[in-house]
Amino acid sequence: MPVELPRRYPHKSPRQPNQTPVRASALWIGYVSAVLTATPAHAEAIDDLELGNIEDVETLALGDLLEQEVTSASRYAQKPADSPTLVSTVDRDLIDRFGYRTLTEALTGLRGLYTTNDRNYSYLGARGFSVPGDYNSRFSLTIDNHRINDPVYGQATPGAELGLPMIAVERVELVRGGAWSVHGQNALLGAVQVVTASGATRPGVHVMAAASATAETFHDPAGRPAVAPRAQDVSASYGVVEHGVDVFIAGQYSHDLGLSAIYMPELAVTDEPCIGPTGQPRACDGVVIGNDGEEVISAFAVIRGKHLVLRGMAASRRKRAPTAAFATVIGGALETFDERAFADLEYSRTGKHTDLVARVAVDRYHYHGTYPIGYPVEDEAAAPGTVDVIDNLDLAKSTWWSSELRGRYKRPKLGAHLTDFELAAGAEAGTASGRQANGDQLPDGYSPYFDRTDGERTLALGGHVKVRAYDHVVGFAALRADYHPDSFGLAVNPQGGLVLDGGELGRIRASIARGYRAPNLYEQYYGAGITGGPSVALDAETSETRELSIERYLTEHMRVLVVGFHQDVGNLISLTGDDDGTAIFRNQGEQSSHGLEAELEARWDRLRLRASMSRQRARDGDGLVPANSPRSLASFSLLAPIADGRVDLGVESFYVGSRLAFDREALAPVFKTNLVATVHRVVDQLDLTLGINNLFDERSADPGSEEHRQSAIPNDPRTVWVRLALALEP
Repeated sequence: MPVELPRRYPHKSPRQPNQTPVRASALWIGYVSAVLTATPAHAEAIDDLELGNIEDVETLALGDLLEQEVTSASRYAQKPADSPTLVSTVDRDLIDRFGYRTLTEALTGLRGLYTTNDRNYSYLGARGFSVPGDYNSRFSLTIDNHRINDPVYGQATPGAELGLPMIAVERVELVRGGAWSVHGQNALLGAVQVVTASGATRPGVHVMAAASATAETFHDPAGRPAVAPRAQDVSASYGVVEHGVDVFIAGQYSHDLGLSAIYMPELAVTDEPCIGPTGQPRACDGVVIGNDGEEVISAFAVIRGKHLVLRGMAASRRKRAPTAAFATVIGGALETFDERAFADLEYSRTGKHTDLVARVAVDRYHYHGTYPIGYPVEDEAAAPGTVDVIDNLDLAKSTWWSSELRGRYKRPKLGAHLTDFELAAGAEAGTASGRQANGDQLPDGYSPYFDRTDGERTLALGGHVKVRAYDHVVGFAALRADYHPDSFGLAVNPQGGLVLDGGELGRIRASIARGYRAPNLYEQYYGAGITGGPSVALDAETSETRELSIERYLTEHMRVLVVGFHQDVGNLISLTGDDDGTAIFRNQGEQSSHGLEAELEARWDRLRLRASMSRQRARDGDGLVPANSPRSLASFSLLAPIADGRVDLGVESFYVGSRLAFDREALAPVFKTNLVATVHRVVDQLDLTLGINNLFDERSADPGSEEHRQSAIPNDPRTVWVRLALALEP
């Protein structure tokens, strides 16, 4: 009989005690006094800026660029000076010039954020919190305010599994904590908002083709060749504005062969069968050959009229994983398939003092995993080491409908000293159905774990008020109530923020916010069986974040930012053993983290510099450091034009301090440097880019999770890539 395969799950969550918050020193008093007497700067600098005109953007000073509107803090376009929380942005210029292929690559290196990859999925961590294997269920991910997290696993997928072509991305925004009043559940650690391009911002035809290869310079225990082909990528977009209608479409195809061979010492065993690429038995020497590929195909389209916006996306991604996770046969073709599609219709109307937005959307997510289980063949006639492989299949399907109605009332002036008044309110409703199943054959061996055809309902009501007083003080307050009638019930979460805006002297920003994460369908029904109800009544996870920051322009081209934060996460949902020995999800444990972050950013035309450092301390309920929680983070990036502007040269480096794996083994710090050079207009409108990832060929690793045999999952060695980009603008 085949062994039942463990289903994928967010693994046991760490616990954290409460910690003393980061406290401001007496130096704040003098700084506050200076800020309140300063004159706001940059307030009018971009009022008439057409953001679709890249030439206008490049002529602005850094302070003006930082005043460009963001949407992730309140779901309405606003200047950072009016935002209740800090928002980090990766714009189209950075995406193009560094050649980012996924959101993971674009987000890596942002202040306080770090990423993990287990050679199957990508994961985000923030401020010392990243539970190995939790599928990013504690981040919210939206595309143009359209929520992506699925109801079965709650995934915010930042890697290639998201399926959004990067050529369609105009900018990426990140809010750390303090995002629940806007983004609702899953925004426990933060929210990622993707703003897509339009026919106005990216007109004409754009085509990119890239190829990459691994390039190694010293002996590798995996026995890989010094140079081996890797990936081929093709993406294209078309944008046009005619007769008041803005059309933008984009598509991408990517085929990555992966590493030809990977060495993981934990897979060098003597008591298990191992197979090669053809399924034939081979020595268990820790080397997995030809089992690391990925293929992605995706399409995105958006049509914008005067009042209506129609957008949609369809994508599929197939990935092979070489890690032999979930007790699968070493060398076997462990394969996951992710398919995602959505359609979204939005109506908006803007008046002199009012905004109205209505939206209805439908999403579909399908996951299918093939997990090969190997059994030694005991037939004497069979060759020694012969393995009988049975594919254990894992399946999840979900469909969800969502709708929202929100409005905003704004006044530029309420009185002699009150300006920029804004009052917003909205309602959201949705229903989600899902199925999760496992079996060694389909359909005969199909065994559903749950089949929610009746739908999981949600309803949310919320709003915020914002006002600027005496030109220097911005106050923000929000409240959101989420109702889950089919699970834990009601969650009410407030948020408050205060900004002291001193213009050229800088800003002081303070915020406090509470939030929650609802248990997803998988957690509710784990181990319940098809005929049973939820395994146990689960409550929502809770979180509270407090943040205090100073933002200061040293010159019109340079800005420095210092942030202190404290975050408590409680009621964590963890997989634990029940009294009868079965596994079940329960609310237990807590985590706390606090720390300091510093960021320096500068820009002179096309010369761009960004550097950040984070020092954080996280503890669980037993006073222990949680798994995958680095104490230190650092990043540096520099983009500079050379050769009279014909060539762009870029370098970026990331440092992630030592982390503990799930088995408490300490992993070495990760230091990675990427180098990129772009030659513009090699032929007419054709650009040539050459990049080297992991320039110094560091052999680093990320923590695995409990389904893995190994504590550390190897990262890629040095990789060289080349890209051709053709722009045919009208």
